[in-house]
Amino acid sequence: MTSIVQQVCEASQRAAGHGRWLVDTLYELRSGWAKTMPSRAGSAGRNLLNALIGQPAVNIAYVQQTLGVSGTAARRAVDQAVDVGILSEATDRRRDRIWLARDVIDILDEFSERAGRRG
Repeated sequence: MTSIVQQVCEASQRAAGHGRWLVDTLYELRSGWAKTMPSRAGSAGRNLLNALIGQPAVNIAYVQQTLGVSGTAARRAVDQAVDVGILSEATDRRRDRIWLARDVIDILDEFSERAGRRG
């Protein structure tokens, strides 16, 4: 029979491995996005990439508030991300639109599956 201390150590190692996988995978995604985004470093479009890693579902108000930019700059950043396939619209409305970074959501889903595995 395995001691509780050994079980906790093994579970901690697995959790650390899953966490490392998540961080590495999101970093690779973010790096790939940066290569496709047409905006310059420090722009709202580039800064949006960092925000999407932590919040993959956004609207213009969120982008505007999070990046501290005008509504026009927020819309431009979202449009750029849509144009290169980073974001896709999740709503079919003219107002209160929401965009998703589906790649982030897919990675989080995979992380959840991996973390739920035993052994």
